[in-house]
Amino acid sequence: MPANTADAPHTPDRMPTEAEEQAAEESEAELEQSGEAADVARHYEDMAKKGVEQKGEGRID
Repeated sequence: MPANTADAPHTPDRMPTEAEEQAAEESEAELEQSGEAADVARHYEDMAKKGVEQKGEGRID
């Protein structure tokens, strides 16, 4: 067993349905077409950085 659960292999409980796959593909295409993909990527990186740097109440160290 891995020392850290984050290192454990992940297996989904089920595969996505055809409708879920189609919705994901449509959402990705719409995002690319709108030109907002770069904005989303920047926002994701910003939130990840803020999470790493979080201090204070609610943070377990």
